[in-house]
Amino acid sequence: MRLAIPAKLSDGKLIDNVEIVKPVNESIVAAYEAMKNGNIFQAMVEIITGGIQAYTTNSGSVTESRSAIREAVRLMPYPAADCVSIEIMKLLTKDDYVEGVYQCPRCPRQVITEKDPFTGIDTRDRISNLEIKYCPVDNFTNEIAVNMQKPVFIKDAETGEVLETIESFAIHYPTLLDCIAAGQGMQEGQEVRVQIKIYINALEKINGRPIDRKWISAYGALMFAKTDPDDLEKLGNAMQLYGLKKLVERKCPGCGKVWLAPLNTSNFFASGLRAV
Repeated sequence: MRLAIPAKLSDGKLIDNVEIVKPVNESIVAAYEAMKNGNIFQAMVEIITGGIQAYTTNSGSVTESRSAIREAVRLMPYPAADCVSIEIMKLLTKDDYVEGVYQCPRCPRQVITEKDPFTGIDTRDRISNLEIKYCPVDNFTNEIAVNMQKPVFIKDAETGEVLETIESFAIHYPTLLDCIAAGQGMQEGQEVRVQIKIYINALEKINGRPIDRKWISAYGALMFAKTDPDDLEKLGNAMQLYGLKKLVERKCPGCGKVWLAPLNTSNFFASGLRAV
């Protein structure tokens, strides 16, 4: 299976293909327990690690070591890991259909996609019908750069002196390891906070200059707190460029409004583990 975005290993090599298999019960149980504890990202690590037989780097080398595979999974960009976890879950479940409830953006009506047990009418979406957009491996830089339309000023808390004017920044594609660190202690309804923490964990450059963990610890949260929402949207759009295209068309049965809504594949992952 080709990865939507290559995974960059600590030695600089890129993983662009994985061989997936049906995971053993040990991996399934570990994933289920992680999910029950509220860590969906760790659950993904467990199920993907158990579902990868081997990986291949862009140089053609093949690795079957279980410890190497686990480390590689933790370094997978989230969009790539998302696609792999879904493909593995399809090996464990009877189908890849997703139910959903979608609120019309114009009126109080909802669109419900489900299979009616009495009539047999099935309006669910099938994951296999969704497109995957792949990032080119050649000249892959593992960097998302944003030129900010509004600079952020980092000031001394006591004197008000401007210590740095940030006009651009770059992050690496956030990995499952970044997501796990950001998601620890996450409560329901804190998804936006977790996303910002993921961005902070993935920070690499400011104004084209590489930064270290000390800078990130001191100013990372402050920078993103002051970043213009339009610049955050620009970053979010860049992160969603590759991977599974989850937007599906919906039409309101009441007012006729047509819009694109994101398909909740997390429910497919979670329900698949419960069904095993």
